[in-house]
Amino acid sequence: MSVPILDSDSLTMYVCVSVLCKIGNEVVLASKLFLQYKCQEIFRFVTVFTVIFSLAAGCERKNEHSFRGIPCVGGGLVRGQHGVDSGNAYSTPMFQLFGGPAWGPLHTFYALSPSTFFNIVPNRHNSWTTTPKILTVSDLDKVPEWEGPLPWRDTVDPQTAIALAKRMVGKELLYRRHRCNCRHYTDYLLYGETFGTWWDVTYMTISDDCPLHEPLNSATNVTSSSFTLRDGFGNTTPLGPVDPNL
Repeated sequence: MSVPILDSDSLTMYVCVSVLCKIGNEVVLASKLFLQYKCQEIFRFVTVFTVIFSLAAGCERKNEHSFRGIPCVGGGLVRGQHGVDSGNAYSTPMFQLFGGPAWGPLHTFYALSPSTFFNIVPNRHNSWTTTPKILTVSDLDKVPEWEGPLPWRDTVDPQTAIALAKRMVGKELLYRRHRCNCRHYTDYLLYGETFGTWWDVTYMTISDDCPLHEPLNSATNVTSSSFTLRDGFGNTTPLGPVDPNL
């Protein structure tokens, strides 16, 4: 069998094509390995993420300091049918697969009536602020879970708390993801104080610039025009008018 003789140009072309094919095969193989590696990494990350948040969530929801979640994540809202009791605190989870156990980040809120609640989330235009709103429980996509009032704590009379909450609606207030979030606002309305700790990153000690340092109890006249929110430096935050229906 005779072997064809290639001229120099053909030989050069043959070598180049062979090299390119070899490189192409290596690129395809490398791409497959890379994608496989990234999938493994993504799976590992999701697994670790799940474990961490599950631990952060905690299996025991009776801890007096913890609402078991990342603060004020919010989440998609779709229509549902749920009920709450006014003057109580509730939470909804971000994750709840196929109606199973809830876990992960939670959003907490104060119920103003059986059908409405006081909602705190960071503003989209400025995540360092929040503009409280009144939402309806029919907007919640998950069943709210009761969080308080806890029996061993003094509480603010619901009429007082609700009157204050309505004066806060529509006002741009300070928001801190760890130290002045929905849990601080909810506890302030519920108990007149907050219970954050330095070791709980989801509910840390209230910041000095958070406007929830003004003493609050059932005897506080929150409908007075002179009543304002106050931060730890003494700076005041004006509130809206009193709801005439109260």
